[in-house]
Amino acid sequence: MEICLCELKQGQEGLLLRPPEEGKIGERLSQFGLIHQTPLRCRRESLGGGPMVLRVRGTELVLRKELCQRLRVWVQ
Repeated sequence: MEICLCELKQGQEGLLLRPPEEGKIGERLSQFGLIHQTPLRCRRESLGGGPMVLRVRGTELVLRKELCQRLRVWVQ
């Protein structure tokens, strides 16, 4: 099932479906390993629309909720 990255719950895993957007943000995310079909896990979600902590390729990344809303993931 395809969902928005911001909909992942703590401990839930998914695969990044759509590559990050173009421009500086997309380039920076791909440098961190967020590319098409990248497995990731939600480590922590903040209440009230704060940032999400994701585990990607052995590294924890913190992404703003606004950015997570623009990325799509596949979950089972």
